Amino acid sequence: MEWRTLGKLQVPVIGLGTARTFDVSSSADLAVRRQVIDRCIAQQATFIDSSPMYGRSEQVIGLSTEGRRQHIQLATKVWCQGKAQGEAQIAQSFRLFKTDYIDVFQIHNLLDWQTHLLTLERLRDQGRIGLIGMTHYSTRAYRSLLEIMRSGRIDTIQIPYNVCERTCEDRVLPLAAERGIGVHCYGTPRQGTLRQRAAAPA
Repeated sequence: MEWRTLGKLQVPVIGLGTARTFDVSSSADLAVRRQVIDRCIAQQATFIDSSPMYGRSEQVIGLSTEGRRQHIQLATKVWCQGKAQGEAQIAQSFRLFKTDYIDVFQIHNLLDWQTHLLTLERLRDQGRIGLIGMTHYSTRAYRSLLEIMRSGRIDTIQIPYNVCERTCEDRVLPLAAERGIGVHCYGTPRQGTLRQRAAAPA
């Protein structure tokens, strides 16, 4: 496995997204997800990304990685409005993951980011999270994202990037390189359409 630097964290070039695949509930499905984690650990694809908006994903990850936390790098997000609700959602992520430390905590789609950033900075200072990140699924948010990146208060960004969507190459990626901000990507196969095109008969 090849590795890259995400902020100050060394991560594999291939990680595991869990938006739909880990939102399950049956015992059989949980057993399969634990097998997926087994394979990820064996192949060193140990960076796992989740969010409260992914249904039961955080809980299933917590159950699937129990007893093996030292082999896994966890990333998740806060996605709500208001200080109290944000603190409650963040605390729930720790409980569901069954951990007292989360490697990357992101503010999803910049929602109420000014409020949540203060909370995450406090948790980082307490040693409970490693890196603070911002995410957005749309290139229309890049103007705001660039301003936040220039503030020096975040360590990572998560943005759309694939062979069909390269807008971030103009300003976002150069600024990230200049400021030492780690980048991980949404939709590298463009939600599967690139794979489907590659597999389609000529």
